[in-house]
Amino acid sequence: MSQGSSTKVRSKTIEALQEVVVQRKLQVSTLEGILHETRDMLYNDSLREPFLQLMINLTRAQIDELGLALRGTFFELITEIGFEELSLKWLRAMTIDGKSIEPFEYKIADLLSVWLTETLELESHSQAIELIEYTEKLFTNNAAFIEEEYLRRIVLSCCRKACHGSPDSYIPPILLLLESILKFSYIPQSQLFNLISTMCLLTCHPDHSMKAWRVMRIVLTSVNAYSALKMLQGILTNLTHSDNECTSHGVVVKIVRGAVFCVAMALWGSQRIEVLRCPSSVMLPSLTEAMAVDPLAGKEVLLALKRLVGKYGKTLQQLTWNCVLQSLERAVKLCKADPLMRNEMLSELHKVINIIEHLYAENEYAGSSEAFFLLVELCVEDRPDESVIGLIDYKVSCIDPLSGSWLKHMASLIEKYIVSDGNSLKRREKALVVLNETYNKYRLLYEQDIIRQLILKFCSKIADEKDATFQYQLINVLFAVAKTVTLRVNSDNELFKEIIKKIDELLNGSVKTFVTNDNLEVVATSIGDVLNERWKSFDIGLINMIFAMLFRHIQLQYFNGFIQEIGADVRARIFESLLLVHCDPLTGQLTRLIIVSSPSQIKRVTNTRVVRAGDDTAGEFSWSQICQVVTQALVTEQWWPVLRSLLECLSGVFEFRLLVYTAGEKAVTELITAILGLHKRNVEGQILSTDGELPKYLCPVLSKLINYTNDVALCRILVDCVAGGCVQAIMACDLAVQVLPDKMAIVNRQLMESLASLRPSAVLAIPIIELISDSAEVDAFHEFFQPKHFKLVVDVLAPYCNNKFNTFIVASVHRVMMRWYARVPEKDRLEIGQYALAQFAKVNFAPENLHETNSFKNVNTYKTERARSQEAPNKQTHQLEATRSVLHATINSGMGCRQPSGDGRQMNSAPFEEPLPIFSIGAPSLTPDVSSPTVDMVPNEGPMEVVQAQPTVRQEQERAEKELRLQLVSEALDSLAAFFRFFRKRNQNTFISQLRQLQTNTTASEQGVSEKRIEHWIIDDSILTLRVLAKVDEENDDSLARRLQTISIDRPSGLKGPAAASVAAKAVSAAISENPNQNIESSKQLPEDPLSSPVRDLRRRHQSAIQGPTTNQRQTLARLSQKTTLDDSFPPTRETMSVTDLVEESALVPTVEWIQLTVRHLYGKDSWMMRSFDRIPEDFDAVSSIPVIDPSSLLLHLRGHRDAVFINPKEKEATARTLRNLDRISPEEFHAVGVLYIGEDQTTEQEILSNQYGSERYAKFIRLLGKVTSLEGNPGGLVPGKHGRYTFEDIEAIARTVFLVATLMPKSENDPKCNAKKALIGNNFVSIVFNESGVPYKLGTVSGQFNHIALEVVPHDEETVCITLHARREIACWLAMTRAFLPDAQAVKVLRKMAIRAQLSVNHDTFFNSPNGRLKLREFCGLGQEEAELIFYDRPDTEGPKLSSFVKASINDPKNVKEALKMSAGIKAELHKTRTLFVYDQTRIHLDEVQDLGDFMELEVCLRDDQTVEEGQHIAFEIMEKLQIPKEALMSGAYVDSLK
Repeated sequence: MSQGSSTKVRSKTIEALQEVVVQRKLQVSTLEGILHETRDMLYNDSLREPFLQLMINLTRAQIDELGLALRGTFFELITEIGFEELSLKWLRAMTIDGKSIEPFEYKIADLLSVWLTETLELESHSQAIELIEYTEKLFTNNAAFIEEEYLRRIVLSCCRKACHGSPDSYIPPILLLLESILKFSYIPQSQLFNLISTMCLLTCHPDHSMKAWRVMRIVLTSVNAYSALKMLQGILTNLTHSDNECTSHGVVVKIVRGAVFCVAMALWGSQRIEVLRCPSSVMLPSLTEAMAVDPLAGKEVLLALKRLVGKYGKTLQQLTWNCVLQSLERAVKLCKADPLMRNEMLSELHKVINIIEHLYAENEYAGSSEAFFLLVELCVEDRPDESVIGLIDYKVSCIDPLSGSWLKHMASLIEKYIVSDGNSLKRREKALVVLNETYNKYRLLYEQDIIRQLILKFCSKIADEKDATFQYQLINVLFAVAKTVTLRVNSDNELFKEIIKKIDELLNGSVKTFVTNDNLEVVATSIGDVLNERWKSFDIGLINMIFAMLFRHIQLQYFNGFIQEIGADVRARIFESLLLVHCDPLTGQLTRLIIVSSPSQIKRVTNTRVVRAGDDTAGEFSWSQICQVVTQALVTEQWWPVLRSLLECLSGVFEFRLLVYTAGEKAVTELITAILGLHKRNVEGQILSTDGELPKYLCPVLSKLINYTNDVALCRILVDCVAGGCVQAIMACDLAVQVLPDKMAIVNRQLMESLASLRPSAVLAIPIIELISDSAEVDAFHEFFQPKHFKLVVDVLAPYCNNKFNTFIVASVHRVMMRWYARVPEKDRLEIGQYALAQFAKVNFAPENLHETNSFKNVNTYKTERARSQEAPNKQTHQLEATRSVLHATINSGMGCRQPSGDGRQMNSAPFEEPLPIFSIGAPSLTPDVSSPTVDMVPNEGPMEVVQAQPTVRQEQERAEKELRLQLVSEALDSLAAFFRFFRKRNQNTFISQLRQLQTNTTASEQGVSEKRIEHWIIDDSILTLRVLAKVDEENDDSLARRLQTISIDRPSGLKGPAAASVAAKAVSAAISENPNQNIESSKQLPEDPLSSPVRDLRRRHQSAIQGPTTNQRQTLARLSQKTTLDDSFPPTRETMSVTDLVEESALVPTVEWIQLTVRHLYGKDSWMMRSFDRIPEDFDAVSSIPVIDPSSLLLHLRGHRDAVFINPKEKEATARTLRNLDRISPEEFHAVGVLYIGEDQTTEQEILSNQYGSERYAKFIRLLGKVTSLEGNPGGLVPGKHGRYTFEDIEAIARTVFLVATLMPKSENDPKCNAKKALIGNNFVSIVFNESGVPYKLGTVSGQFNHIALEVVPHDEETVCITLHARREIACWLAMTRAFLPDAQAVKVLRKMAIRAQLSVNHDTFFNSPNGRLKLREFCGLGQEEAELIFYDRPDTEGPKLSSFVKASINDPKNVKEALKMSAGIKAELHKTRTLFVYDQTRIHLDEVQDLGDFMELEVCLRDDQTVEEGQHIAFEIMEKLQIPKEALMSGAYVDSLK
């Protein structure tokens, strides 16, 4: 290794020595020797690197053996070498990466500062990063030995290199070095600003921001924290104190941004430095200044403000808020001044404002509201609509209405935001809201000023507004003011008139251009709303002003050729506004109809200040202008919707004749002509888009015009409309027949032919039946009918006596046919009767109408086969078996079949299809349609059910139902056949007296006679009774009397009737036994001449619900049951035989025979009495050689009749009892109808029932109800004295109606609430209410058990009344005519007919206790019959689909069955329910109104045999979805369970 050796040798020696120094521990001296021998190599280029490598390895391996001197020598050599890779490695090895620096601890800082300065000044150096990392380690371990001078140079070098940022890889170790300096040493004050600016710069670097912030955070937590903040503040304001050479604009911007970031993060950021006690308000002005540096700097400031306000906004003080708002204001100005600033800052600016607005809305904002909203207003064009709306609200709140110029300020504010330029729709709408609110809030104080300075000003250019939505709102504001502006009595009301002028300008200003605007219809509708709401307050001047405006618009439209679709909606609304004006019939005051929500909910508003013109009033209102413009429309208009609206309204107006005639007779005549001309215009195609609806709306108007004109053209139009199947035309014809019978008689044949040509349907059934029924009572209509005309009547009715229709319809046809048959001339009755029966049989028993089990061709064939069939069980047996089946199912919980119920009015295309299994689902809360028919159905057994019926049971029930329908029709035809045979016209004056005589007294012919024999025969539907009666010979009367006197008959005092007869009989028996040969003479007298004509009575077919045996009837029945009479219903017994009977039985006294022949049938009985020829009076001029004939010979012709049945005499008692019960039935169809009077302002039940007198108009009307009749005999349950002295009754050919008039009944002091009247009147199905209160009658005002129908009669003038039907839903569906406007005489007739037709159909369910399932008795009330069904059903009480089984049986005696079940099982609950049925595909939809529970819906899905339960569920849920019924609405259990 010596210097004398060659370079090669020395090189090899060093290589060998490398291993030695690494593997062996050497002494210090050895190490010094090696250095000494090799030191010169440092200066040899070829040996320099091996030498340095040897030194590095030697130092690293022998570090512990190096002495201080040698270490010092090594340091000097390193210093001498300078900075290079090997020197740095040698230094790191010698200092152990900066941990050990003895003995050069004070020199190394100088070395490193030089090295760093030189290296970092270079663009790049391969060892720079390693040098920086070594320096960082040195500071970490030995920072105390580094002097400030060297520290300053290091920091400065690092900051400069970091600011240049190239290469980027230098920055992380530099930041780490600076962090170590901060941690283990300090930053010289001279270099603090450089460090801070450098860190601010680096925080803008995405890769180094967090590391730079970490260094900055250390600075701000050190002793230099506040100095640093001061410097940051200086950076934000200017950079003049920076020694940093990096002062380009871009660097400055970054430094400023970094400073903003550091300040915000330190003071209120996520890494807030809690120890810093620096208020935000101190730094915010500097941040504000920094905004102007650059858009990015401004954005950074706004981000800082957003963090401040978002995190600490609720706790900021007002001073801080002021600074924040100033910063934001500066930002707004910068954005407006510099587009670049705007692009960068605007978004963040509005985010900060949004936060502040949110705090303000939550009342958490502590700053100045004025300053904030000034800020918002400063940037209002860029703010969202919600912010501007808040600004408007604040500005409005700042306006003091007590100041003199407040309206000026308000107008300025509204004008600023209501204009279309620069304002969105929401802002304009807000301004409009402010305008409206200002009026509503301050109108009581400043109404005139607000309207003139604000409302009229901003609403003056509505027509010019281009935005339709805003235009609509402007119109609403204008009309809102019109609805509320003050109207004063006896005042000019100039404000309102000014508003109307503005509306007039809008409506009529530019019709040609504005007519196509949708908002024009809004104007027209709003005018109607103003009329509705202000009607009470208008005087005649205001009404005329508004109407003139409307007239002008209609005329302008027609003048400009708008007669079709364009402008049609406006015209329709205007006509509604004009024609909804009526007048009070009593006072003549104008009333206005207001449709609340639907045509069925109408409210009347009366204007007491305006009265119609007329001789009977001092009013000024005339209908002339309305009449004129309506006439013009009817002649000119071509668009059907407008005409439809006209006709709908005219139908109501024509009910007020006095109002209509204020237009003048000529104008009214022209109007009627125009109305009649509509039919021709329609035929000629002049009316567009009618879709065949014209008759539907025209005919109700024509039904009112019959009170104005007797033009036969009206009748012809009605008949033409009937041919099209129009229901309204049929009902109008019904009224026309009443009022214009002569004119209708001209077209009667055409009418009947039209009716006969219509296809039968359930919709037409009731109207047609009512028309035909009412026509029968008008003699002038059918006065000249020929047989062919009567046959047409039969052709009209026959299709509805079909087994496909409901029994009510069939029964109605039956009744109407009887009415018409009574009008047929005697000579034509046989022909008409045969034709009717043939037609009815053809309809029901034609092959196409028969099901497979019945192949008969006519009524008689069906009856014969039914009677002779040995296989079919009789009706009672069938019912008994059905009842047993129900009870068996109740005990054993057997499976059954539930048969869906129906009313027959829903006609399917295949009415005899097999019944289907039922899948049922239920949901609550739906209101039934009042126009739908209510039907008797099985009640809702729960929310959801599945029924799988046994096929054989189902088929059997279907066949039984079909058989029952045919049986009912057959019975109806039997009844008609009997009526045709037995009907006779009689003098109605003596009709009732004869009937009552039969009920209460024995005839003169029955005195002193005894029955010798009696026999009964049945043939077809008649019972023939022959009685032979005997009377003692007159020649033996005296001797018999004397004999009786000799017999001591001890007759108790006062003994009468059968008891007296019994005592007398015993005495006679004793006398005869003592003197068997002595003649006994009767003390009774022979009757006078026998009846010269038969006495007849009629069977009751229908009777009012309350009509039971009256007191007088009970007494009569008691007398009849105790005496022997001519009537065969009461045969004498041995105990009750009279003296004459005993004489006859002993054959001791010669007798005279009388023969009584009685024929009983469906419509009463006929009775004849005659004497036999063996005792002809001497004065009888007859041939004495006539042989004596056995009385039985009168019935000899019956013995050979194959259908005649002789009743066994052994059944005499049972037969007599049956006939007696039959004869006790009232012989007349009876109806009781209550009549009430309601006076002015009467509303309560007590006030109404307390009336003992009515008005003169009322008295005139009720006299037309019928003839006056005494209360003797208790008609309608009326008792003489208790209920007055007389009433009114009407007698028809087949019916009798008694009117229970409340005003004719006395009021008792002991009964102030008139309960006696209520008990009598309230328990009727129907009541007539003569209403002069001025308020529409509400059904139920007078409560009662059966009072479900009220026929309200309102007089409209001295000659006409308006009749309105008020009925429950289940009743109204069976009545076609619900409103009529008629003269008094015809109105009374219609009332009587409506009262008779009105029937009740209500389900009443009684549930009985049952160990299995549920057992209930369903009673059907109404139609004059008592029927019921006993139903058992079983199914689980769970939500969702469920399996259900049931058994059902018909019951004819529900009262006794109910009582028996009540006593045996006990009643669980009683359920009253009304059901409406709809059919949708295979689903039956039930709408149930359940008393005490509410309204419910049930869905029954009728499954086919190939369908599963899951398919039924799917169908049900689809319907639920269409009906918007949530599954959560499903119920569990049945109605009866909810009643608990």
